[in-house]
Amino acid sequence: MPEHTLIRDIVMDAIANDYEDFTTILQEVTTCTRERGLRIEREEVAAILVGLINNGLAKAYRLSACSQIEVEGRPEGRVIEECYYLLTAEGTELVERGELN
Repeated sequence: MPEHTLIRDIVMDAIANDYEDFTTILQEVTTCTRERGLRIEREEVAAILVGLINNGLAKAYRLSACSQIEVEGRPEGRVIEECYYLLTAEGTELVERGELN
């Protein structure tokens, strides 16, 4: 499996069950890739999240104690690190069927 595909799959798994903030996603992906002898950069994780959003597999949200607001389009710049992420129904289906490759 190509390295980029593996990292994308790890990102998708990280956001499959619950809203996750960028820092948590980055920590989980860093741990998983390090275990496989790979090195990941923060920018690569951000690019993968944007790619998942562009492909309709994930959405970005701004969360507060009483609401969740979907970020229209794709987050850019510092907004990427301020959002929470969750797979869409289509993304979740791919994870559940094991069809991430």
